[in-house]
Amino acid sequence: MADLRNVVVVIGAAGGIGRVLSAELSNGRHVVAVDVDPAVTDMTGEHITGVHADAADEAALRAAFETASAIGPIDAMVHAVLVQSRRPLADLEPADLRRVLDVGAASAASALQLLHAHGSRPASGVLIGSVHGSHAAPRMAAYAMAKSAMRALARAAAIEWGAEGLRCNIVEPGYIAVPGHVSPAHDEESMARLPLAYPSARLGTPEDVTALTVFLLSQRAGFINGAIIPIDGGMSAVMAENLL
Repeated sequence: MADLRNVVVVIGAAGGIGRVLSAELSNGRHVVAVDVDPAVTDMTGEHITGVHADAADEAALRAAFETASAIGPIDAMVHAVLVQSRRPLADLEPADLRRVLDVGAASAASALQLLHAHGSRPASGVLIGSVHGSHAAPRMAAYAMAKSAMRALARAAAIEWGAEGLRCNIVEPGYIAVPGHVSPAHDEESMARLPLAYPSARLGTPEDVTALTVFLLSQRAGFINGAIIPIDGGMSAVMAENLL
């Protein structure tokens, strides 16, 4: 299907953030929405093409970019994959660690390589990281390792490809209340207290992340490159003792 619009590839498009982001981006671009969840194909519409694919499958990811290229010029990519293994570090199995790193970080590198190879210029990539990329939490070692790796990846892409007109930035949300992000450790009482950890006195939403991401993909952000941007209501600015 040909489209006169530029194309953005959104990986992890069926998730809580990815779905809202895809809908917003479809107002100005054609979205190729990629997800391991078969429900992604239900998102297909006038300006959205759903592609069922595992982000960690390089051949499938390459095919998704080829689909995008057939629709129109690719000028943007968002990696918004959520994968976790909530195990204590002492019990973290090598297979679980590899899965989180492959799906959560290595697939982001593959996606950026494909944007570099297939994208027009100028182009922009945004990685959806997490505050866990710079802050530790119990049972989150694998997830934190993946998100920390994405920080290094964004900066590497920025310095290697910036002169070519390809920018890359990473946004790091705090707690976003979406399916798949609710910890078994957070019962109803602890969830009620959780907003108190944020100076903004609320939790983040997919719409918060979407607004920043859409801006970073635009040429209005043309001189923002290699940036690590928290979107956490001020949580990363708080000294731990202030929470006691």
